[in-house]
Amino acid sequence: MSYHLIDFTQDKIDFNFDNLIIGKKINSKYYIYYQTQNEDNDTLDEPKEIYIKLPKIRLIYKLGSSKYNQENIPLYPNYNLLNKFINFIKNLEENINNCFVTKFPEIIISSIINKKNNINTIKVNINDNYIISSNNNKKLKINDFKINSEINLILKLSFIWIKDNYKIGLSSELYQVKYNLLPFDLNINFFADIINDNITNNTLSNIIKSNEIESSVKNDTKSHIDIKPQMFKLIASDLLLGKQKLKSIQNIN
Repeated sequence: MSYHLIDFTQDKIDFNFDNLIIGKKINSKYYIYYQTQNEDNDTLDEPKEIYIKLPKIRLIYKLGSSKYNQENIPLYPNYNLLNKFINFIKNLEENINNCFVTKFPEIIISSIINKKNNINTIKVNINDNYIISSNNNKKLKINDFKINSEINLILKLSFIWIKDNYKIGLSSELYQVKYNLLPFDLNINFFADIINDNITNNTLSNIIKSNEIESSVKNDTKSHIDIKPQMFKLIASDLLLGKQKLKSIQNIN
């Protein structure tokens, strides 16, 4: 079966809730698909499985502590693409809830988006214990992921579960993950950069001043010739005044 990918690493996403197909109930599950209409012959295309590509996430605590094959992965840090994904899930769950509430008036939806320590998390089912690391292509378990590493997730939305006709929720399954352990030693001397910036700024300032002086000399040579005698006269008169004061002091003694 083909797939429909909703890519939240892009500014625009390709999804219309009217194209969401909710199948018949099978063992407390309603399988969901995405189906579009063929514009050429006005017929329905093949139903497609739904996958979601999340924007980059930074891990701020260890994963793999759950007793079950389920994790609450932090949606961190807070930025536009990630917020757009969170709002999308909430709107999707609200629309799903509206589809069921006519048949089950008391129904409530259990969201896969929750908060832990004021940080949004997403509830994900993990059926495969091993993940491929993009850094060294080694097989890793999810509890091997380091704090401050970055991950990209591909999730599969397979079905809507229902419990006792009063509670429903989306099933979110981890399909793929790209794991990147960030280098901590960046070998950047920030002080050297500041010094270089200061040198550059001082050098630039000196160049500007020398250009201004050179330009002034070329444009008005006479004014500079007149300044020198004035400076000399000022210095000479100061020396004479000092000499007179010195004589007066000697006379007093």
